[in-house]
Amino acid sequence: GDHIVLASTDYNMEQAEDFQLLPCAECSEHQVKISGEIKYMHFGEISDEVDLRGEVGLLTRNIRFQGEVQDSCYGDNYCQYFDYDTYGGHLKILRGFKSVHLSGIEFTRMGQQVLGRYPVHFHMAGDVDEVGCYSRP
Repeated sequence: GDHIVLASTDYNMEQAEDFQLLPCAECSEHQVKISGEIKYMHFGEISDEVDLRGEVGLLTRNIRFQGEVQDSCYGDNYCQYFDYDTYGGHLKILRGFKSVHLSGIEFTRMGQQVLGRYPVHFHMAGDVDEVGCYSRP
């Protein structure tokens, strides 16, 4: 089944939790069945016209970009600060493209400790929002 995340409704961001969805014939369209037990309370009300409900995010993605990393830091990759590999993948879109649409993608082990080596990098592309060149599918 799909994987979801329940955002923390506390001041502690570590109270976000992820679960796998299970089949549920008896559930309504507003219900899901999850695997595992919920550890933290997740508030879900509108109080005094303020929406305090926690967000639910879908983690399952159809496409995965995953960098290949080593088990430990090596070479000149800021090992004095990190005990793990900080040299992950890098998706670079160069200027001059006609269109780029990224949707439903999971990026893991991405980015590098080098200027200009972001996980997703629109290199010298100018304005890439809806005004510039992004068009919704």
